[in-house]
Amino acid sequence: MKNLLLIFGLILLYGCGCKDNTFEPYINQLLEYCKAYDVNCDKVGLVSISFGDVPVGDAGVCNYSYPFGNIIISESHWNNYNDCEKEILILHEYGHCAFGYTDNYLQFTSKEINNIIAPEINMPQNIMFWGAMVTASFYCSNSIDKDYYLTDYFENL
Repeated sequence: MKNLLLIFGLILLYGCGCKDNTFEPYINQLLEYCKAYDVNCDKVGLVSISFGDVPVGDAGVCNYSYPFGNIIISESHWNNYNDCEKEILILHEYGHCAFGYTDNYLQFTSKEINNIIAPEINMPQNIMFWGAMVTASFYCSNSIDKDYYLTDYFENL
């Protein structure tokens, strides 16, 4: 009985895994990627997500309190994003809250396209690049870049 009360208290204190239905298709896509990459994504269910106020310039933030996380998404940013940009924002914020990734401030100095190095293209290293929408411009542009980013994201879990 004490354990049950403790769990209930933790849920009340830290979150419930509640989700705004707006985000459901993108969370479902994340879970589909988990299956495809054979990754356990049980922690995704512990993270709540909703619209709210975030620091100026941010599209979303993860407020993490063990063992739960809470993602807050800027509704104005969300409403200006296309589906692919929304997907990468969800992947980025769940990367923080469910998988413990930190922001990555590194970039590639070149991009390999069909085994040819294109040094004039500055491609973000991964989905956790601090400017997620910069990454989205590559992620959303073609399946090769998207596959690269997803493989990197899930193989490092």
